[in-house]
Amino acid sequence: MKKRGIGPLELKVLTVVSELGNGKIKDIHEKLSENENVALTTVATVLDRLYKKGLLSRKLVSEGRPYYMYSISDAALKNN
Repeated sequence: MKKRGIGPLELKVLTVVSELGNGKIKDIHEKLSENENVALTTVATVLDRLYKKGLLSRKLVSEGRPYYMYSISDAALKNN
């Protein structure tokens, strides 16, 4: 069952990001994998989808190798 255009896996990913506060794809995947059998690439795709929906924000960090840090967006927090 979808709520507000959010699928079940998207909701689980949002929950993990909320619990972590922020995180890299790998961090989010590791936490999600404690209860779900999901591929890293799937988590990356879901994170990108949530970013495009305005529910997550992301910041490009460059510490040796560039990566995104994801967090709950201000717009998503204001809608709740």
